[in-house]
Amino acid sequence: MLCVTGKETSVELLQLRLDHVFATARAQELPTLGDTTGRPAALLQEVRLDALTPPVDRVWALLRRHAPRLLVCCRPAREGGSFIGSETERLRLLEQAAACGVAYLDVEADCDDSTLRALARISGSTRLVLSEHHFAGIPADLERRFAALANRGVGEVLKLAATVEDAAALVRLEALRRHATLPTLLVGMGPAGLLSRCRYPAFGAPWTYVGADADSHTAPGQLSLEQALQLGLPASATLPFLAVVGGPQVTASPGPTVYNRLFRRRGWPWSYFPVITAQPQQAFELLRAHGALGLAVTMPHKAAALAYAGAGADQRAQQAQAANSLRFGAGGVEATNSDITGVREPLRALLARTSPPAGGTRALVLGAGGAARAAALACRALDLKVAVSARREQPARALLRPDEDFVAWEDRAQDPATVLINATPLTGGDATPWPTGQPLRKAVVFELALGTEPSALLAQSRAEGAAGIAPQEMWLAQGAEQMSWITGEPVTVDELRDCSGYQRADATQGRQARRGGEDGRR
Repeated sequence: MLCVTGKETSVELLQLRLDHVFATARAQELPTLGDTTGRPAALLQEVRLDALTPPVDRVWALLRRHAPRLLVCCRPAREGGSFIGSETERLRLLEQAAACGVAYLDVEADCDDSTLRALARISGSTRLVLSEHHFAGIPADLERRFAALANRGVGEVLKLAATVEDAAALVRLEALRRHATLPTLLVGMGPAGLLSRCRYPAFGAPWTYVGADADSHTAPGQLSLEQALQLGLPASATLPFLAVVGGPQVTASPGPTVYNRLFRRRGWPWSYFPVITAQPQQAFELLRAHGALGLAVTMPHKAAALAYAGAGADQRAQQAQAANSLRFGAGGVEATNSDITGVREPLRALLARTSPPAGGTRALVLGAGGAARAAALACRALDLKVAVSARREQPARALLRPDEDFVAWEDRAQDPATVLINATPLTGGDATPWPTGQPLRKAVVFELALGTEPSALLAQSRAEGAAGIAPQEMWLAQGAEQMSWITGEPVTVDELRDCSGYQRADATQGRQARRGGEDGRR
């Protein structure tokens, strides 16, 4: 079930949100709590009395109108809320909400037992949610705190929310439900806690909180209603899923938007979401235990993914010494690397449309990490001569064959390569791996770093008349192969392009592109 929340400051705005969300639920055929359709409830809404600007007298008629479909709280500032009045005033508001017969009343666990029992007696139909929030992180005595919460003997639902910095920490939160006899809302707040929101039944929760829109979240890491529906929630919460695992930058991945759109178009019931961790082995185990079909793996965990798969890694992953894809099945864990395809196929397509220079084509790869290794393997598959330049000489030389060249970082602008591939993380409007003021003199420039700003390197290549390949082309090519491999269903680049909204960037060709190649040979 989805619990849609907001932080409206007036009753008028609150009414607009309630009406709009209930209309959306009808359009999506999501039965709301209190419906008499006989189908399991899929949606209720939270009212935050603490957000409303006093006086709030006009809210009671609205609560009575929607009572069977509402959860109400009045969160004090000490628990991350907005209410700054006296405790007596706050409790009086909660009593009035209970008198309206709302479905749930969320009350802080630091209230005394007599207060909680008095609230429970006001309306026999209102159920109490006993809640506790830890915005500074998971407390050291988490287990003791939850045991105390569970042993209060008051309330029908227990809620404990704590900020997590790493998805692996959710193992500790999830373990609490094994000691609870009541429904438990165990929420990992913050971007790293997204698994607890997308897979909420596994954390004992009857619902997950989502904001009415992108600006309406009431706790860190909440999805919006639109995002939740794109993920296929609430139906997808108990079905197989996919995820992308990486460092904090993984939240900027286009994958969740593109793949969830693909899943909805194809009628697949799965979801796809980002997972932030610095403990990849533990995160892989956690996700596999939760029913993941497979995972996309990005920086800095590709080597860890290869080690995790062990003998299940295929030849391409072993050659790349990294795995960007994991697949879970009855036979165990399998791994592959689709980054090689991601570089090879866009480059192959472009080279087929340009005039190769006499004597073959030399490719200069900038970088010494996993992306650089994949680029080198892709270039060899296209019979290009490979050279590598990086600040770290030893790792760069480890990518090379005996007949290939290492180019000192300070000499990269003098290398005669006709193809340049940026496999460093340096990208964006102000960051470039190319020396300032130095011409490229390249026929083809391939930017692999997918940034949030336009690439200065590609801008320079366009200004010089070179053919450029945007990082989205690499992402689409590797993604189509990766998704086909994980799901066992063919997925094409064109299909992903349509789901992504990425426009096909026609590379500069003809006279200007040929001139760039000629300049590169000088």
